[in-house]
Amino acid sequence: MDSSLYRTVTTSRGLAYSVYYCKGSDPAKPTLVFLHGFPSSSYDWRHQVAYFQLRGHGIVVPDMLGYGQTDKPTDAAQYAASLLAKDIVDVLDAVQVGERVIAIGHDWGSRVTSRLASLYADRFVAVAFLAVGYGVPNTTATYPQILAHTATLAGYELFGYWDFFSAQGADKIIAEHYNSFWSIAMGLDPESAKTHFAPTGALKAWLLEDAVLPLPSYLTEEEYSKQKENFVKSGIAAPLCWYKALTSSVDMEDSKMIPQDKYVVNLPVFFGAAKNDAIALPVLGKGSVQKFCPNNTIVEYDAGHWLIWEAKDKLNDDLANWIDLQN
Repeated sequence: MDSSLYRTVTTSRGLAYSVYYCKGSDPAKPTLVFLHGFPSSSYDWRHQVAYFQLRGHGIVVPDMLGYGQTDKPTDAAQYAASLLAKDIVDVLDAVQVGERVIAIGHDWGSRVTSRLASLYADRFVAVAFLAVGYGVPNTTATYPQILAHTATLAGYELFGYWDFFSAQGADKIIAEHYNSFWSIAMGLDPESAKTHFAPTGALKAWLLEDAVLPLPSYLTEEEYSKQKENFVKSGIAAPLCWYKALTSSVDMEDSKMIPQDKYVVNLPVFFGAAKNDAIALPVLGKGSVQKFCPNNTIVEYDAGHWLIWEAKDKLNDDLANWIDLQN
């Protein structure tokens, strides 16, 4: 990604976002805004950026709050989903993208895309969710209840690692064991996810043992090193606030402000499910999309959580075909 195409945008709440922006060569095509998750940066989308720029689309890719060159507040309240969605709307206004925009989120980026679809549907012609599906506003379920319910569905704890990420001192433990953390975050196979990442206490134990997974086939040594370097530079304390917003009352209180008639997304929705993702289970994403997004297209990929790299060619083609249908 061309470093000269990055700019700084200050949002209405005074936060500075680093944003990759390339104006499209074909004005008839919608602008695409790509929203990354954890633990990441705008660099995650390099394969999609290259592909869709060649197809003439305008491209907007921010470093999300807490990441890369974007501001890094450490107050979890700053990471309420509605606030993050408004930040993205401010970014789109600042770069003057026009009226035809499609938001595409992966992982935590899907959470922000969900709120864009709920609260700012008039600003988009369609939205897409990758690995993680549409996030229905949660106004009642506490973190322990979510943990217990999803464990019953899956047969093992899916989100026990949220407890570690939300704990005091987690950032220091991760910083002291970056090689171990990065290897499992980037190379998360289903068995490692079930035994060493997802269950309560498992990830902390993995890090303290300095255990390391081999380089995954979908990343080169150069890509792996660059992503790790970017993350080490930006630090971990702020990104962990995304989790603290969920395990505290921040997300629940934020969800209560969303009118119930906004829960259903009537925009065209694409959901790319990762069949080998042992945490963001396809059944969970498909369930919410099928129930709350009536105009949906669901495609399953023989890939894990990082389908944007592992299945990049098929995913890009499928997204392109779906996007063309929105004209």
